[in-house]
Amino acid sequence: MDGARVVVSLLKNVPGPAEGVAALEQSLAKAREDMESRSAA
Repeated sequence: MDGARVVVSLLKNVPGPAEGVAALEQSLAKAREDMESRSAA
């Protein structure tokens, strides 16, 4: 339960939408890389 609260507070502390979008794209790219490396293995 605390984890969700931490995420919400982190999102509130993001300076602007552009920063949040960049962070989302970064995590998405990382997830895609992880999936590709797993399927290649």
